[in-house]
Amino acid sequence: MNVVIQGNEELINIIRQYYDHEIDQVNKVPHTKFTITSKNYKVIAYNSNKIMFQGKEAIKEAEIWQKHLGECLTKKTTTKKVYQNNFTNINKNESIGSDEVGTGDYFGPVVVCACYINEQIINHLLPYQINDSKLMDDEYIIEIAGEISKYLPHVIYIIDNKTYNKIQPTNNLNQIKAKMHNYVIGKLIKKINKKPLVIIDQFCSKENYFKYLSNTPNTIIKEVHMETKAESKYLAVALASILARNAFLEEMDKLSAQIKMDIPKGASSYVDNQGVKIVEKYGLDILDEIAKKHFKNTTKIMEKLKQ
Repeated sequence: MNVVIQGNEELINIIRQYYDHEIDQVNKVPHTKFTITSKNYKVIAYNSNKIMFQGKEAIKEAEIWQKHLGECLTKKTTTKKVYQNNFTNINKNESIGSDEVGTGDYFGPVVVCACYINEQIINHLLPYQINDSKLMDDEYIIEIAGEISKYLPHVIYIIDNKTYNKIQPTNNLNQIKAKMHNYVIGKLIKKINKKPLVIIDQFCSKENYFKYLSNTPNTIIKEVHMETKAESKYLAVALASILARNAFLEEMDKLSAQIKMDIPKGASSYVDNQGVKIVEKYGLDILDEIAKKHFKNTTKIMEKLKQ
């Protein structure tokens, strides 16, 4: 089964981030931006912004993004976004959710947040429309993040670009994320003085997760539940993704103000073009301060500068 929808640059970037953990490291399909392979579907994003869905769940996956595309196209004329809350059957048991933001963005930091919920906290959050942050407007995230954080015990850990570029050569991205998740979860457990169920949006196998932490002192939690797309299934993870996204947006605003130029999100060709303008103004060393230099965008920027 093949389903094709005509997307746009915004939707392509959202899809790239949403399926971040499933993106094929080696893409052999010509004229494409990336491919995604899962057990039940394959996603192919073409340079033309056409998106093909294949496999037994192709229709289901395509319908999600066709609906979201409509929202992208109309949001400029919509005065108030109404979000459908996906967590209709909320488990009232206490839990910790942990999620990361910024790993698919060339510019800006990596942010991880862990937050704790229980029945009382959930009742405070009922007025808010909570969803996976990748499916929410940044404007709405900014609007509600400050309010929901008042009710949520949480810990946020930010690794800026200078630090990231220093540690990345000896730590792959999954190692960095594992250590960041472990840190915020450990800090939060100490903060609440409880050890409830811990849920992490899965970015590697559980075996590798604990392998990455084998030389890390003070690994407090020895058992976690890891599941792909957990931020769209578990309220605690969705809330963590919202607070992490808000912190990421704040850091991006600071970087833009620092260099007095717009720093775009994502890793698209627009990001490459803006990167060229930034380097032309400040020199290559600026990338140490604002970008994840191992991304392919760096090579593309260098090539554009030679033209």
